[in-house]
Amino acid sequence: METLYILCLILACLLTRFCIRHGDTIQAVRHTFRRDLFMISKFIQLTVWTFLGVRRIMTVFKYFDETVAKRGTKACFLFEDEIWTFAKVQNETFRVAKYFRDAGYQKGDVVGLLMENRPEFICTWLGLSRIGVITSLINTQLRRSSLTHYLKVSNCRGLIFGEELTCAIQECLDSNDPAENIPAGVTALHSVSDRMATKDILTHGHVNLTREMGLFSEDGLCCEEFPDVVGSEDVVLHVFTSGTTGRAKAAKMKHSRLATFATPIFGLELNPDRDVLLTPIPLYHVQGGLLVVGLPLYHGVPQVIIRKFSASNFWKQCVKHDVTCCQYLGEILRYLLNQPPTREEKLHKVHTFYGNGANPVVWKRFVERFDTIKIKELYGSTEGNCGSSRIFGT
Repeated sequence: METLYILCLILACLLTRFCIRHGDTIQAVRHTFRRDLFMISKFIQLTVWTFLGVRRIMTVFKYFDETVAKRGTKACFLFEDEIWTFAKVQNETFRVAKYFRDAGYQKGDVVGLLMENRPEFICTWLGLSRIGVITSLINTQLRRSSLTHYLKVSNCRGLIFGEELTCAIQECLDSNDPAENIPAGVTALHSVSDRMATKDILTHGHVNLTREMGLFSEDGLCCEEFPDVVGSEDVVLHVFTSGTTGRAKAAKMKHSRLATFATPIFGLELNPDRDVLLTPIPLYHVQGGLLVVGLPLYHGVPQVIIRKFSASNFWKQCVKHDVTCCQYLGEILRYLLNQPPTREEKLHKVHTFYGNGANPVVWKRFVERFDTIKIKELYGSTEGNCGSSRIFGT
């Protein structure tokens, strides 16, 4: 009833708006009506989708399992020259869940995750969520006391790190400063193998998680393997604020809130059978790791994951993977504008950029140079409980 009341109120406001706009031409009124009708339809879709999800007490992995049932053999993540199907991602989450469950981790335990952008990042926290373990997403740029601060405030029991960041962990282990040491509460370190060759070897005892999970037989790895102990109001992630008002603080992300990060699908109008999404933003960031990752997990839209943003390679990557929608943050648009014209920037299929932080002057210059692209802006905060989005673009 509350939803119906809100919809009626919006409709009444729109009708009032039309009645008082005497100076408008009929054509302008029709255009405004079409835009507002579009907005109302998207609002209804968003409300119904969110409401049904809450009523079914859906968690992120349950949503994902439903997506797998529909699109199992389709591409979920595209990374460098690899294609991770939805079925492959799901199986990887089963392996993560089984390993940590068998290792004694329980609902409510916290594990830190320090890894560069790659599919394993998402598979790891999604797998841990199946057994109710909370993942604390750690900024890959942090070192020494800043890094250990994340582990302390999250009260981590374990730490998972990518081999590419072995040096950062070793620095903490070798330090004579207690403030830089790995907290005593972190009783286990787990490494995840990387494709890039590294000479860094952790001298401290740790578990090669990739090797251990590779020992599991695929037989019996299914949803029923893991008892349903997680609800929509349980915490799934700790995502840290930017730290502009002191040291970064951990914001608790519940399963129910993660569902809201998948709602941009209604404004972006992406179709999983014809659209491909690309994010160049770090996955530990709420925008890179949650806002857009929700689209493949909840709606089946394939996503290209870039290890690190490169302005000179950006359009080449878009052409390579047939990208149609890109995420941006802050100065990314400016960096792309500062690049000399290339052949690839005319060959891509990108029709939308979605993000926030664009300078108005840069925005104008960007759509003038790349005239087939619309920019759709959003605003929100890691620790906030609401957000806004401009879905019509420009």
